[in-house]
Amino acid sequence: MSGETEEMRISIRPLSEGDDFSLVARFIYRSDDYIYPAWFGSEEIGARVIAEMIRRPTVYRKEHIKVAVSAGKIVGMIVSCASPLEMTESDLEAAFFAAGVPCDLRTHETFEDYYKEMCEERAGYYVANIFVEEGFRRHGVAAALLAAAVEGKPLCFLECVKENFGALDLYRKLGFLIEKEYLGACAVPCYKMVRSV
Repeated sequence: MSGETEEMRISIRPLSEGDDFSLVARFIYRSDDYIYPAWFGSEEIGARVIAEMIRRPTVYRKEHIKVAVSAGKIVGMIVSCASPLEMTESDLEAAFFAAGVPCDLRTHETFEDYYKEMCEERAGYYVANIFVEEGFRRHGVAAALLAAAVEGKPLCFLECVKENFGALDLYRKLGFLIEKEYLGACAVPCYKMVRSV
Protein backbone atom coordinates (compact mmCIF):
# COMPACT_ATOMS: atom_id res chain seq x y z
CA MET A 1 0.00 0.00 0.00
CA SER A 2 1.22 3.46 -0.70
CA GLY A 3 -0.12 6.94 -0.29
CA GLU A 4 0.88 10.55 0.19
CA THR A 5 -0.06 13.01 2.90
CA GLU A 6 -1.68 16.25 1.77
CA GLU A 7 0.87 18.50 3.45
CA MET A 8 4.19 16.97 2.36
CA ARG A 9 5.39 14.31 -0.03
CA ILE A 10 5.39 11.16 2.05
CA SER A 11 4.82 7.66 0.76
CA ILE A 12 3.70 4.81 2.99
CA ARG A 13 4.94 1.33 2.10
CA PRO A 14 5.87 -2.00 3.71
CA LEU A 15 9.33 -2.34 5.23
CA SER A 16 11.55 -4.15 2.74
CA GLU A 17 14.62 -6.32 3.07
CA GLY A 18 16.89 -3.57 1.74
CA ASP A 19 15.76 -1.01 4.34
CA ASP A 20 17.81 0.03 7.35
CA PHE A 21 16.48 -2.26 10.09
CA SER A 22 18.71 -0.54 12.65
CA LEU A 23 17.03 2.82 11.99
CA VAL A 24 13.56 1.28 12.21
CA ALA A 25 14.60 -0.50 15.42
CA ARG A 26 15.62 2.89 16.88
CA PHE A 27 12.23 4.29 15.91
CA ILE A 28 10.49 1.38 17.63
CA TYR A 29 12.60 1.98 20.75
CA ARG A 30 11.73 5.70 20.72
CA SER A 31 8.01 4.97 20.31
CA ASP A 32 7.66 4.05 23.99
CA ASP A 33 9.32 6.03 26.78
CA TYR A 34 8.57 3.38 29.40
CA ILE A 35 8.86 -0.24 28.27
CA TYR A 36 12.01 -0.11 26.15
CA PRO A 37 14.25 1.94 28.51
CA ALA A 38 13.23 -0.33 31.42
CA TRP A 39 13.73 -3.48 29.34
CA PHE A 40 16.96 -2.71 27.48
CA GLY A 41 18.63 0.00 29.56
CA SER A 42 19.84 1.97 26.52
CA GLU A 43 18.77 2.82 22.98
CA GLU A 44 21.94 1.28 21.56
CA ILE A 45 21.26 -2.13 23.12
CA GLY A 46 17.53 -1.89 22.40
CA ALA A 47 18.13 -1.08 18.73
CA ARG A 48 20.47 -4.06 18.33
CA VAL A 49 17.97 -6.47 19.83
CA ILE A 50 14.90 -4.99 18.09
CA ALA A 51 16.71 -5.14 14.73
CA GLU A 52 17.04 -8.90 15.32
CA MET A 53 13.37 -9.07 16.33
CA ILE A 54 12.51 -7.58 12.93
CA ARG A 55 14.14 -10.67 11.38
CA ARG A 56 12.25 -13.13 13.60
CA PRO A 57 8.66 -14.22 14.33
CA THR A 58 7.92 -11.43 16.83
CA VAL A 59 5.41 -8.60 16.84
CA TYR A 60 8.20 -6.54 15.19
CA ARG A 61 8.79 -8.87 12.24
CA LYS A 62 9.40 -7.13 8.93
CA GLU A 63 5.97 -8.08 7.56
CA HIS A 64 4.28 -6.19 10.42
CA ILE A 65 5.95 -2.85 9.69
CA LYS A 66 5.00 -0.05 7.33
CA VAL A 67 7.30 2.94 6.87
CA ALA A 68 6.80 6.56 5.91
CA VAL A 69 9.37 7.69 3.35
CA SER A 70 10.30 11.23 2.29
CA ALA A 71 12.92 11.87 -0.40
CA GLY A 72 14.09 8.25 -0.12
CA LYS A 73 14.58 8.44 3.68
CA ILE A 74 12.51 6.57 6.27
CA VAL A 75 10.98 9.22 8.56
CA GLY A 76 8.39 7.17 10.43
CA MET A 77 7.02 3.68 11.00
CA ILE A 78 4.09 1.74 12.36
CA VAL A 79 4.03 -1.82 13.72
CA SER A 80 0.69 -3.61 13.44
CA CYS A 81 -0.46 -7.18 13.08
CA ALA A 82 -3.33 -9.62 13.31
CA SER A 83 -4.24 -10.79 16.76
CA PRO A 84 -4.00 -12.82 18.76
CA LEU A 85 -0.26 -12.41 18.37
CA GLU A 86 1.72 -15.57 17.66
CA MET A 87 4.96 -15.07 19.55
CA THR A 88 6.76 -16.87 22.34
CA GLU A 89 9.22 -15.79 24.96
CA SER A 90 11.76 -17.98 23.17
CA ASP A 91 11.36 -15.81 20.04
CA LEU A 92 12.45 -12.80 22.09
CA GLU A 93 15.33 -14.69 23.68
CA ALA A 94 16.59 -15.75 20.22
CA ALA A 95 16.79 -12.08 19.17
CA PHE A 96 18.91 -11.27 22.23
CA PHE A 97 21.22 -14.18 21.42
CA ALA A 98 21.55 -13.11 17.77
CA ALA A 99 22.33 -9.53 18.87
CA GLY A 100 24.99 -10.75 21.33
CA VAL A 101 23.13 -9.20 24.26
CA PRO A 102 22.58 -11.07 27.53
CA CYS A 103 18.92 -11.90 28.14
CA ASP A 104 17.87 -11.49 31.76
CA LEU A 105 14.78 -11.51 33.96
CA ARG A 106 13.55 -8.25 32.37
CA THR A 107 12.67 -10.14 29.18
CA HIS A 108 10.56 -12.64 31.10
CA GLU A 109 8.84 -9.83 33.00
CA THR A 110 8.21 -7.83 29.82
CA PHE A 111 6.76 -10.88 28.09
CA GLU A 112 4.49 -11.64 31.07
CA ASP A 113 3.42 -8.01 31.64
CA TYR A 114 2.98 -6.93 28.02
CA TYR A 115 3.27 -9.45 25.20
CA LYS A 116 1.43 -12.36 26.82
CA GLU A 117 -1.77 -10.31 26.89
CA MET A 118 -1.42 -9.67 23.13
CA CYS A 119 -1.04 -13.42 22.60
CA GLU A 120 -4.37 -13.92 24.39
CA GLU A 121 -6.20 -11.00 22.72
CA ARG A 122 -9.44 -11.51 20.80
CA ALA A 123 -9.35 -11.85 17.03
CA GLY A 124 -8.77 -8.53 15.33
CA TYR A 125 -5.91 -6.25 14.40
CA TYR A 126 -3.44 -4.78 16.88
CA VAL A 127 -1.51 -1.52 16.44
CA ALA A 128 1.63 -1.88 18.55
CA ASN A 129 3.94 1.07 17.82
CA ILE A 130 3.96 4.29 15.83
CA PHE A 131 6.77 6.83 15.53
CA VAL A 132 7.51 9.85 13.33
CA GLU A 133 10.77 11.80 13.32
CA GLU A 134 10.54 15.20 15.00
CA GLY A 135 10.88 17.32 11.82
CA PHE A 136 8.00 15.44 10.17
CA ARG A 137 5.49 15.66 13.01
CA ARG A 138 2.26 17.67 12.74
CA HIS A 139 2.15 17.14 8.98
CA GLY A 140 -0.25 14.19 8.86
CA VAL A 141 2.42 11.48 8.72
CA ALA A 142 1.24 9.58 11.81
CA ALA A 143 -2.36 9.77 10.61
CA ALA A 144 -1.30 8.42 7.19
CA LEU A 145 0.63 5.56 8.78
CA LEU A 146 -2.27 4.63 11.07
CA ALA A 147 -4.85 4.89 8.28
CA ALA A 148 -2.71 2.62 6.06
CA ALA A 149 -2.34 0.08 8.86
CA VAL A 150 -6.04 -0.19 9.75
CA GLU A 151 -7.55 0.15 6.27
CA GLY A 152 -9.98 -2.68 5.61
CA LYS A 153 -9.66 -4.11 9.13
CA PRO A 154 -13.08 -4.47 10.82
CA LEU A 155 -11.81 -4.55 14.43
CA CYS A 156 -8.63 -2.78 15.56
CA PHE A 157 -7.23 -1.98 18.95
CA LEU A 158 -4.25 -0.25 20.50
CA GLU A 159 -2.94 1.04 23.78
CA CYS A 160 -2.36 4.72 24.52
CA VAL A 161 -0.56 6.21 27.50
CA LYS A 162 -3.20 8.26 29.28
CA GLU A 163 -1.07 11.42 29.33
CA ASN A 164 -0.18 11.24 25.60
CA PHE A 165 -2.81 13.77 24.56
CA GLY A 166 -1.53 14.19 21.00
CA ALA A 167 -1.76 10.46 20.29
CA LEU A 168 -5.12 10.23 22.04
CA ASP A 169 -6.51 13.00 19.83
CA LEU A 170 -5.16 11.31 16.67
CA TYR A 171 -6.65 7.94 17.60
CA ARG A 172 -10.03 9.49 18.33
CA LYS A 173 -10.02 11.32 14.97
CA LEU A 174 -9.47 7.97 13.25
CA GLY A 175 -12.43 6.36 15.05
CA PHE A 176 -10.81 4.73 18.07
CA LEU A 177 -12.83 4.82 21.29
CA ILE A 178 -11.65 4.20 24.85
CA GLU A 179 -12.68 0.70 25.93
CA LYS A 180 -11.03 0.71 29.35
CA GLU A 181 -8.43 2.37 31.54
CA TYR A 182 -5.76 0.27 33.25
CA LEU A 183 -2.19 0.23 34.53
CA GLY A 184 0.02 -0.83 31.66
CA ALA A 185 3.56 -2.16 31.66
CA CYS A 186 5.86 -0.27 34.05
CA ALA A 187 2.69 0.74 35.97
CA VAL A 188 1.91 3.52 33.47
CA PRO A 189 -1.78 4.58 33.30
CA CYS A 190 -3.09 3.64 29.84
CA TYR A 191 -6.21 3.42 27.76
CA LYS A 192 -7.14 0.45 25.64
CA MET A 193 -8.81 1.85 22.53
CA VAL A 194 -10.92 0.03 19.96
CA ARG A 195 -12.11 0.87 16.47
CA SER A 196 -14.77 -1.23 14.75
CA VAL A 197 -16.32 -0.62 11.35
